[in-house]
Amino acid sequence: MVRHSLRYGNLVLERYDFLMIKKYMQGPLGLEDYTHENALALLEENLLDAVVVYEKNMPSEVVRLYSTVSVISSSGMEECFQLVPPDQVDLAKGRISALSNLGCSVLGLSQGDIIRYGVPSDFVSLRLAKVEQVDTKTRLAISEKELRTLFKRNLMEKMFDELELESA
Repeated sequence: MVRHSLRYGNLVLERYDFLMIKKYMQGPLGLEDYTHENALALLEENLLDAVVVYEKNMPSEVVRLYSTVSVISSSGMEECFQLVPPDQVDLAKGRISALSNLGCSVLGLSQGDIIRYGVPSDFVSLRLAKVEQVDTKTRLAISEKELRTLFKRNLMEKMFDELELESA
């Protein structure tokens, strides 16, 4: 799975989405296969260079938690799904995990971006045709100690000081 054609150059994540994804990635993930492990490794790598913004600065066309996304393959097939935290998956209702293969592939990308999805011997090109935001707020109860253990980059320290932390 390879990402390309990124509108903003890097992933763009709202700060609470960023924290929630990092926290979920610290827990047991139940890797289904090597492609899922590769997708998680790529997401982890891309998070290192992600642009993290406050909600008021978040572009509406960027895929985030609870976004509804329509993707179109190069053959014209269209699929629509909602990206949710791992504990809210409901495939019958089109809710897929942000940490699934497809979820890892689209999180932080924007409408118009293109991904190559699948294994190298059998992948498809998918264009993010439409991204819609749902009025669901991401709230994450996390202690400052846990927050600091999730992040090691000094660059992020200024953001940490401004977070409104809930008691864990």
